[in-house]
Amino acid sequence: MTWRVGALAREAWRNVVNNTVRSMAVALIAGAAIGVLGFLELRTTADLAAFERDYAAAGGYVAVVTGQQGGVDAGRCARLGEWPAVVAAGAVRVTGTVSFVSAAGVLFQSAAVTEGALRVWAPSRRAASLDGGASYVSGRAFAKELGLREGSYTALVGEPAATLRTVIDAERRNPQVQRWLLDVVPPVGLADECWVEFRRESYAPGIASLAAWFSSGSSEAVVRPYTRRDEFTRDPLREFRDRPQRFGWVAAGGLIAAVFLLSAWFRRAELGLYLALGTGRLQVVTMLAVEACLLVGVGVLLAVPWVAAIQVSLGHEIPWEHARIALRTSLLGALLGLGIAPWLAALVARGNIANLLKDR
Repeated sequence: MTWRVGALAREAWRNVVNNTVRSMAVALIAGAAIGVLGFLELRTTADLAAFERDYAAAGGYVAVVTGQQGGVDAGRCARLGEWPAVVAAGAVRVTGTVSFVSAAGVLFQSAAVTEGALRVWAPSRRAASLDGGASYVSGRAFAKELGLREGSYTALVGEPAATLRTVIDAERRNPQVQRWLLDVVPPVGLADECWVEFRRESYAPGIASLAAWFSSGSSEAVVRPYTRRDEFTRDPLREFRDRPQRFGWVAAGGLIAAVFLLSAWFRRAELGLYLALGTGRLQVVTMLAVEACLLVGVGVLLAVPWVAAIQVSLGHEIPWEHARIALRTSLLGALLGLGIAPWLAALVARGNIANLLKDR
């Protein structure tokens, strides 16, 4: 008997449809293997992405530059903001302590800062114009202690009233600023510190170049990371490379192939009958490959919405880059299973045809 590819495909379709229980069992197991692998990938990437966001929000890519003699050049600090690798950069000069008419006797730290320093300390703050008369910026604790809010007027002892234009929340980046009164000034003269935030991928080379940028003659700058890094600091890239399920696609593909082999074992007589009717062994492999594609395809269609529904129910978003990683790993497992399952199943049909038919 001669079978064309189209006839083999139709025969495979009939085998899948006419054996509903067996087909659904194989498809469900394949879908479970693919779904569990995809779920683990999504959970891992979501956890690492959440840590990365929190680490960056806490100042993980911020550096602080101080001068050993006379401070640092505020203008050079501000020009760092023009670097493609820099998110924001600003200078800070502590100007002493101040007291207010509404809280006489209570001293607050004051400082002159450039606009870039505010962007480093409070990157999510609302933009507010600092033009048009005397105005200040303060930390949240300062405003709360004096009962002020944005737009309120306050007066230093012995000075006219000024507007509190902006209240920043610097708790994550520089908690002591929460109780400071800040005067935004142009980037001129010398400053005590320069705060610089780099983009993640540029942090290591960027922080290494800061000392040379600020050094002048015999005066050297001291650069320190805002967040100390040591052997206990998490490395998201290393954790992703070493994740336990990085070779899970091999296990998923092996499970799919093993289940398909087990299914073929119970079909020994059926496969022997195909051979007895003149079907070539390569044609049997082709028919089994079509069946595997149908069943694994159903498993993928079941796994994708199942995994997505679980992620959404747990309150996790599914960004495309995370979904792409999960799909790639899961589909590798499915393709591995499809690649070896028909050949393993065809091994069942080896040997004497009469012996295979006796297993009916």
